[in-house]
Amino acid sequence: MIGEYPLRATFRKQRDAIAPAPDETIVDKRTPDSFHETTLSAELAAIGVKHLIVAGAQSEVCVDTTCRRAFSLGFDVTLVSDAHSTWDNAGLNADQIIRHTNETLGGRFARLISSDAAPFAAAHRAAEPTGSVSSTDHGVRS
Repeated sequence: MIGEYPLRATFRKQRDAIAPAPDETIVDKRTPDSFHETTLSAELAAIGVKHLIVAGAQSEVCVDTTCRRAFSLGFDVTLVSDAHSTWDNAGLNADQIIRHTNETLGGRFARLISSDAAPFAAAHRAAEPTGSVSSTDHGVRS
């Protein structure tokens, strides 16, 4: 299993890069809706957040549901159009699903921006070595 070790090291590096800082709040969710039966809304209200920038997986499930719910709760929602993902299903490939999610949510439930235009992009590019990967699943970072 020698070939496995480089993959494990890469995974560990990526996992560590997106791990929450000790002072960050972790909201545990059990459904595609990040607000359903969680403390997310209360946590956001406590720190005065009114605008959410959403990225993550699975585009047509968790990302879609959370964007719609956040909009319904009165949040200003921005979806990072190239920072959510999914996998192929029986009828559509992942790229088609991502494009459909962007078209469905954009302009109705969320403003669309690219990862290059995200407010955190410049700071992230300066802090991360070339070739690194980072993502959050509905994470709230302050």
